Amino acid sequence: MLQPSSTLAIFFDSCRRAAYAPLSNHWLHHNLVGIVLLLLLVITPATFAAEVDSFTNQHLSITDSLKRLNQEVNSRLLTAIDKANTQAGQLRNRRHPKTKRPIFPNRKGLTYCNRQQLVNAIDSALGGPIIGELEQWAEESHEIDKITVPYEASIYQTFLLGETPSISGSKRLASVLRLNQLNVGTDKLGHFFTEGGTYYKRLERGDNLNKVLKFGEQTEIVIFGSVTTGVYSYADLAANFNGLRFWRALFSEHPDPLNNRVTAPYVRCISQQWQLERNFDWQDYIDLAWDESRNCNQFRNPTLLGKIEQHLIQLPQQHHCALKETDIAALKTKYGQHFTHIVNTDGLSVLPEEKQAYTLLDNYIQSPKGQRKPQWIIRVLSRFRDKVKDLLIGNSKH
Repeated sequence: MLQPSSTLAIFFDSCRRAAYAPLSNHWLHHNLVGIVLLLLLVITPATFAAEVDSFTNQHLSITDSLKRLNQEVNSRLLTAIDKANTQAGQLRNRRHPKTKRPIFPNRKGLTYCNRQQLVNAIDSALGGPIIGELEQWAEESHEIDKITVPYEASIYQTFLLGETPSISGSKRLASVLRLNQLNVGTDKLGHFFTEGGTYYKRLERGDNLNKVLKFGEQTEIVIFGSVTTGVYSYADLAANFNGLRFWRALFSEHPDPLNNRVTAPYVRCISQQWQLERNFDWQDYIDLAWDESRNCNQFRNPTLLGKIEQHLIQLPQQHHCALKETDIAALKTKYGQHFTHIVNTDGLSVLPEEKQAYTLLDNYIQSPKGQRKPQWIIRVLSRFRDKVKDLLIGNSKH
């Protein structure tokens, strides 16, 4: 089993073995593999978001927080709208010190109804770079009834730091709350607004939807899931996708990516002010795919999966994570062509080869873009791929 000290061993060994190639006196060339591994395995414990234990104490009854969470989101939307309107107004009121004339022309998108200001204000009120604002509020609020499982009592308690640096390093787990009669992790609120917002921004920059969804899968593999926590969460991807739907509905200039229909916008520009046109409701977005005890996770290797299964059979009520056939049919109807991206019908299982981080790296190396790199970079990347594969599947000899 790989121990934390193996990280440093890989660092020094990779530096040494990369040195045989041309340009061996190049510092970056010597250290690239170790640097990336250290970034993944050392920085991530204090940086990336938590997983959720949706099984332990699942039998406990908790109050549904739908009404309170709807109130909180709508309150924060109004605050964000007021902030964006104020910022635009301040710009509109700026005067030249000598002529006293307006510095900026009174124009939509500049001195009133500035879309970027509104998007930034909503992101600040509900999202966040690592832990979302609404997610943090729900985690800490005494108004939200929830199940909080300490890491030491969770299904992840035997994960080792060398296996899962983020979750084992921080030992921070998201709580479980009740939302529209479903049990979901507070982390899903962050995924909805933050990662959903990232999807939205990539679409706005010109990426197509398939490319954006592929980007979501890659972040779940490399940053927020498989590599750092050992867990690939389809429920996270469900929250991400539905978050994208919310952001696209903000101005409703584009169809809903779920059904290709244009919905009523959340905000409109009226009398040179943003105004909230309709209230937010979680019922428009949440479904069984958000619940990790139903839409099962996959794990990076058989060792991690075995540890989870061992804990599940020790719980007072044994849990066999799976969706009913009727649930699968309903989710297929809702998500259509995106179903396999969002829903796992294989139960608790090992992440397939095509979704492993080393496969992503290998695909890049073999791609036309990768092949255009200098040969020494390809050699270093190939060695890095081999090291990553040893590390992630648990076969390292270090």
